[in-house]
Amino acid sequence: MVNDVPHLVVHRKDDALYTLLRIVLILALALPLSADAQTAPVETPAPTETPAPIDTQLVDSQLEAQRAIILNLEDSMETRISQAVAMLTVGSKPAIDNVVNLLITGNEPSTKVVMCRAIQQWAQDSSNEPNARLVDPLLTMLEHPTADVPSAASLALSEFQNPAVFESLRLIANTQDAPLSKRGAALSALSRNTDRRNVVAGLIQLLDTPDDEFRSMVLDVLGHVASPGDGSVESWKAWWKAQESLSETQWLRNQLHLKSKRLDARELELKNVRDAAQAQRDQLANRLTEALSAQYRLTAADAKNALILSWLADPTPATRLTAAGLVAEQISEGNLPDDKTRQALRDRYNDPSPAVRKTSVEIVGALNDPDDAAPMLARLQDETDPSVRETILSMLGKLRNEIAIIPLIDEITDTNAPESCVAAAAESLGSLASREILSPEDVERSIEPLRKRYALVNGSSKRLKVAILKAMAAIGSTEFKPEFEANLAASDPELLLQAIRGIAIVGYDGRLDRLSELATHTDARVRQKAIETLGTLGTLAEIDIVSARLNPSVEKVDGPRDGAWLAFKKISS
Repeated sequence: MVNDVPHLVVHRKDDALYTLLRIVLILALALPLSADAQTAPVETPAPTETPAPIDTQLVDSQLEAQRAIILNLEDSMETRISQAVAMLTVGSKPAIDNVVNLLITGNEPSTKVVMCRAIQQWAQDSSNEPNARLVDPLLTMLEHPTADVPSAASLALSEFQNPAVFESLRLIANTQDAPLSKRGAALSALSRNTDRRNVVAGLIQLLDTPDDEFRSMVLDVLGHVASPGDGSVESWKAWWKAQESLSETQWLRNQLHLKSKRLDARELELKNVRDAAQAQRDQLANRLTEALSAQYRLTAADAKNALILSWLADPTPATRLTAAGLVAEQISEGNLPDDKTRQALRDRYNDPSPAVRKTSVEIVGALNDPDDAAPMLARLQDETDPSVRETILSMLGKLRNEIAIIPLIDEITDTNAPESCVAAAAESLGSLASREILSPEDVERSIEPLRKRYALVNGSSKRLKVAILKAMAAIGSTEFKPEFEANLAASDPELLLQAIRGIAIVGYDGRLDRLSELATHTDARVRQKAIETLGTLGTLAEIDIVSARLNPSVEKVDGPRDGAWLAFKKISS
């Protein structure tokens, strides 16, 4: 059996997770070593320099200072505990003497609680078992009249992994004439070590108690170990009889499996609680939005802007989001916001709510003012929410400001950026290129980042692939010709459209058979673009393909048919 396993350095905010992790460690240590590991010689460390002699006077003065702070009731519990942890860290005999003295001397309960919590914290932080001299004082404290003291002592005792400590706790729990509070505190200390089989064996023995109330407490603790039969004493004893024949490794595996299942169940339960709370919050937010919108419509026209400004500064996120939505509603009706409202929306770029930040960026971006690019770029530097970043990157393509070009290229180059953000950056770069915002230098600096990022795109990332290819087509560099020609074989209409668009700009070195095939594609947009490109690149050899699309019985869609007429005129001229 693996008894002397060091503690994991885990604060037990989640007992199930703590136990699960500790079982993993114990199981790993319980597995047999490989032949190589078993026969490997143990290397003796080379002798080091003789350590400097310890200044005992200095250590004594430190211990005296620590003791003074621990006993000072005017200091916070955190400060006193930190000093007690420091005393335990010293670990010398005088230090442990002081710890023992503080545990057993006086009746002031908070000092005893401080020492117990320090022992627990030190054990968890150092992954070591506390000094054995602390056990008896802690056991004595299990019957302290102040409720906080036995509870703290129980937690401290749970950090001891020596079987003798487990047995002492079992004997106290099994003492029929002891106060129930003391027996319960001992049981609580055992309950935090139920991954150890000797502890469970002791708990099974405790089921023979004549005290019905205490037996119920034992059954509650055992409920964290397994779920045998109907949960009666008889079913537990039958279950334990089967466990006794298991190897230590199999016992640990079974415990690990159980803890994993229960952790999954807790996570599912927590998710359901969160989902229910989210649904309730959404319902309340919708009701608030309806009430605010009704109030806004009843407000006089000359007072509406002031109302919007006050709501944009409201502490409730739903109110701020409603106010932003009302501004968007004004814009859709042809009423542009005044300068104060615009600035109030820009101020919301730093809003605690991602939804408010996103909506504010969308509204300001829809105004198409190039001067708004700088505030958005400033926000982009600090923005961590992927959805808000994507929105900012998308809006930068609409603002027609060249200062956005380098940040957009940087986003495309960033292999750690979310694909949605890279796609938005590529779309905006292509939009700026289409509006001829890119200088020749900008075109040159964008070529390599686009080609490199395109090479990294996998087949499932359709939006990103289309966005990069569209940016390439908008830039129209001949260096993108391999990507355009390769995508003429694509089956996706969106990729075909961008490939044909690029080929129309940079030319095509091969025969135009593929473009002729695409002139009959099932997607009308692809047909039209292929026909128009045949008019640009084709010769009389393609005239029959183009003229066939002039027949309304063959080409029933106006766009491709109009494109065929223009292509026919170009080839014929």
